[in-house]
Amino acid sequence: MISIPNRDSWHFRELERVLQDQEPGPLTDTKSVYLTNPEHRHKIDRMIIEEVWPGIVKAFAGTNCLADPAGKSSDTPDIQDKWDMDTKRSFLFLVENRFDQAMIGESPCFCRVTVNCGFCEYMIEVDYYIHFPMDFSLRKIRGIQSHAAFQGYPPTLSVDHGCGERQVYIVAFHSGHGQGCSDKYGPVVVADLEETIQNLCGVMDAVYALSEDYTNSRAFTVVKRQLVKMFGEQEQ
Repeated sequence: MISIPNRDSWHFRELERVLQDQEPGPLTDTKSVYLTNPEHRHKIDRMIIEEVWPGIVKAFAGTNCLADPAGKSSDTPDIQDKWDMDTKRSFLFLVENRFDQAMIGESPCFCRVTVNCGFCEYMIEVDYYIHFPMDFSLRKIRGIQSHAAFQGYPPTLSVDHGCGERQVYIVAFHSGHGQGCSDKYGPVVVADLEETIQNLCGVMDAVYALSEDYTNSRAFTVVKRQLVKMFGEQEQ
């Protein structure tokens, strides 16, 4: 049986804080509210700011890529609540080629990494989109989609109009993994992110090399190999 917390507990203090922050409007009485343990929230945020984010920035050192905290001007990511059964905090960052001078929407790929941190667990999610020109071989794209390594969660294919009149094929990949651990798991998630970032940089470098000449079969083979390494189901 679940006991009802007394009015001196954090639950009521958080509820009062959330309600005070609500902007009045016609839907005020129908809104859902999400309460988080402030002690856990503070501990998670401190770990992200002092351990995880510096570890991410360090992991990109010496590579052709960098971490952009979701396009914010700040040097740290925007940490948000993630609705779940327990207190969780979430932030995301974009992975970009530090030498890319292309206009918005004209880069050969787009990458977003989301990190969800609970009190004793974490999850890392990667969304990666490759942009192929409309005259690119569909046979090669289908070869990626049908690869045995992606059979559990195959990449999707769509057409996007992009900026102006520039249409492109978009091949979208998604991966997610995490684990439960002790409440002091900063080094664990940093080590996991380092491996993820290393693999992502390999994919990014290969895609940018291919974008210089989309008819280069050898460059395409390297892209395919790096995608399998990053997003494929690895044999045990």
